[in-house]
Amino acid sequence: MLRSGSAPALPTETTSIDRATSASRLRIGAGRAATHQQAHLEGGVGPSPCEAYAALIEETFDDLLDEVDLTEEWKLIKEELGVKVSKKTLAENGSVNCMRGDADLQCSAQEFRQLVLQADRWREWDIFAAASRRVRDLEPDTPGHTGIVHITYSAPWPLNSRDVCVVMSSREYEDGTVIVIARSVADDNCPEINGTVRAELLSSGYVITPRDEGGIHVAYILQIDFKGRIPSWITNILSMEMPKSLSRVGKCIIREREQFLQPRQNKQRRASTSS
Repeated sequence: MLRSGSAPALPTETTSIDRATSASRLRIGAGRAATHQQAHLEGGVGPSPCEAYAALIEETFDDLLDEVDLTEEWKLIKEELGVKVSKKTLAENGSVNCMRGDADLQCSAQEFRQLVLQADRWREWDIFAAASRRVRDLEPDTPGHTGIVHITYSAPWPLNSRDVCVVMSSREYEDGTVIVIARSVADDNCPEINGTVRAELLSSGYVITPRDEGGIHVAYILQIDFKGRIPSWITNILSMEMPKSLSRVGKCIIREREQFLQPRQNKQRRASTSS
């Protein structure tokens, strides 16, 4: 499916879309995942926190692997800031905005994964994020890896702000591909907020592939239902801008790397001058 050193092919033209297949893929595992979640929310003797979401997590990883390869379903909209932005439509659910961003970045897969999993830093690259936090870890032995994350998005007046409660996790494959997933869940520790509309994030996340010539290729899949009444022109702006956050993630990594190296370089200069 994904080969070491090769980036997924990018969509280049409009082609026919198997909409029924796409819509059904988004619903894969929903029943099993809901059963796991309900057992967790009802309390008593049940699965561990991570097991409560295991089915949904597994299905989301599978969904992203499928989506990144189904390039014929995506229509290329524009290229900006080094990011190719594509879109597709689900005939059975027109309220879901399906966007994709593809970009080559000069960093490692581990650097990228480490940054996007830091929930409290989302505002650094997502211009719509008003606040973000990690609600709780689901794997106590590996904090910061799999957990529940809450993100609030600002909206122009007179619209209500949106928020999402998602489970995030990541996985590395034998060929070096790294996937970071995010998908909406119901969690007692992340209740809905009065005056804020809870949006629904379907199978979304990053598929990060090492490139033979260095750096990585990142495919960002975003599938979101903003819920409520939002003018189409606003949803179009939001959907088009979110994939371009890839370029800002790359800049954050470069800036962080430079800040780390600067003290070391200054020390080397001082040592060279004194000698």
